[in-house]
Amino acid sequence: MSRQLRLIDRAASAAAMSYGVKRTTVGCVIARGNRIIAVAANTSRNIPNNLTTDGPLSRHAEANALRMCDTEGADLYVVRLHANGSYGMSLPCQHCHKAIVKAGIARVFYTDWNGSIRVDRGY
Repeated sequence: MSRQLRLIDRAASAAAMSYGVKRTTVGCVIARGNRIIAVAANTSRNIPNNLTTDGPLSRHAEANALRMCDTEGADLYVVRLHANGSYGMSLPCQHCHKAIVKAGIARVFYTDWNGSIRVDRGY
């Protein structure tokens, strides 16, 4: 199995472990070389640690992973996992994209609507 597939599978495992999310879950892995440096999943709006003065807050898997380590030059892998186990489009949203650029991520690997792996370079 290729390194990219192994890390996509690890992101899918993180998505499956997502706490408090009922519909679609998302998992993220950040790796530098062959070393995984962060693993995270999206979190639900009703988790007490996500409460703000404006009310509950959800966090995307990418944002959760970026908070865990120095990510300069690393690769990010993100997977959307539907309830039936199939992959869905996991291209990072506009807000996550900005955070990814700011964090110095080199490449982003994500699943598309067909479950294929796509890569964006030049972050």
